[in-house]
Amino acid sequence: MHPESGGGAERKDVRDARRGAGGEPTEGSSPALTDDATLRALLDEYLTPETTGSPTTDGDRDEFARYLQGLGVPVTELILAAREDRVLTAAFSDYVHPEGDLDLASVADLAGVSPLEARRVFRALGVPVAAGADPTYTPEDAELLRVFAHAAAGLSPALALAVFRVIGTSFDRIADSAVGRYFSEIQPQIDQSDISPADQARTMRDAAELLCLGVRDLAPRLLAHHLWSATGRYWAARQGVDHYETASLAVGFVDLVGFTPLSQTLSATELERLVSRFESIAYDAVSLNGGRVVKLIGDEVMFVALDGVAACEIALTLIDDFADTDVRPRGGVTLGEVLARDGDYYGPTVNLAARVGAIAVPNELLVTNPVNDQVEEMGDLFRVLPAGRRMLKGFADPVEVFSVGRG
Repeated sequence: MHPESGGGAERKDVRDARRGAGGEPTEGSSPALTDDATLRALLDEYLTPETTGSPTTDGDRDEFARYLQGLGVPVTELILAAREDRVLTAAFSDYVHPEGDLDLASVADLAGVSPLEARRVFRALGVPVAAGADPTYTPEDAELLRVFAHAAAGLSPALALAVFRVIGTSFDRIADSAVGRYFSEIQPQIDQSDISPADQARTMRDAAELLCLGVRDLAPRLLAHHLWSATGRYWAARQGVDHYETASLAVGFVDLVGFTPLSQTLSATELERLVSRFESIAYDAVSLNGGRVVKLIGDEVMFVALDGVAACEIALTLIDDFADTDVRPRGGVTLGEVLARDGDYYGPTVNLAARVGAIAVPNELLVTNPVNDQVEEMGDLFRVLPAGRRMLKGFADPVEVFSVGRG
C-alpha cells in the first residue's frame, strides 16, 4: 500500500522498528516467524476459512510464514500486512512494489535534481508523491529522474514532461489491465480452490512475477516495433500537409447500438466477454489494415488509417462480425487533416467522423468525401449509396454523406 493511501505513520513506525539508530537492520530484527508471538496471534486471527477459503491448521500457518520468510519479507512487514487485513497478498505486494529506503529529498539528491523537479516528474509519470520524510523511493526511482534530466537537457523540460506523461499513462493502462485480468481470472481460482495459505501465496507471487517480468521483457522489442510503425505512418500521413503538428488521416468511429440496455441484463462475466470480443475484433481489424486504435471507451472505438478504403474495411469488419448478436454496430469515417498530439487526434475531421457515426442507423457505415471517392475507385469491392445531406451539430452547413457496404 502506498503512503498516500493511508496508514503512513504506522508503516513508518513498523519500518523503523527493524532499524537501528544508523538506519540499518538491527541485530536479531528478523526472528523466526514461528517464534514471533505477535505475528502468530495475527495469523491465527486472519488466516481463517473466511479469508483463505478453507480451514487452516497450525502447520498451514507455519508453512505460510516460512514461505514468506524465505522470500525475505520481514516479520515487521508481515505484522503490518496482517493488521491491514492484506496478509495473503504480502508476497504479491512485496514483489510488485517493495518498500523503499529514500524519501523525496533523498531520491532527488541521488539523481542530481531538485525535490521540486522530482515531484513534477513523478506526477507526470502518475507515481504518487510521498509526503514529508516518508521513505518510499528506491535507487531505481532515482534512475527515472536521471533519465528525465537527460531527456530535458537534450530536448526541453516541457517536452520531456509531455513524453513522460504519455509513458506514465500507457504504463498505468497496462498495469490496470493486467491487475484487472488477475482479479477476474486468477483470483477466483485461488478463492475457489482447496489449497493452503502458502500455496495461495505462491500462486499470487507467480502471477506477480509473470506480470512484472513479462512487461519488462516485452517492452524493448515491442517499443521498437511500434516506433517503427508510428514513424512510417507519420511520414506517409504528412504528405501534402503544411504543419508539423498535423497529419492527413482517415478517422473512424464505431459504436454498439443497444449496448447500454443489454449491459443492464448481462452478468459481469457475460459483459466482460462481449467487451473483450469487441476489443479483440477492433484491434485485429485495425492491425490487419495498417491502422491504429486511438482509444476504446466501453462500446465505442476510435481508430485512424492512412486512407479511406482501409478505414472502411476496419469499420465493416466490426459491423459484419456482430451481425449475429443483440448489439448492432454503426460507424462513421472521414478523411482530412488532424492535429496529432500525445497519441490522440483533434480537429474538425475528428469531430465530423464522430457526428457522422452518431447519425448512422444500426449496421450502417456512413462516410463523407473524399472517403466516398476513394471507395468508389475500388469498383465492386464496396457498395456506395447516397444518403443525403445532413445538418450536424457543430457544423454550419449541411454535410453530404454516403452509405458504404460490402460489394
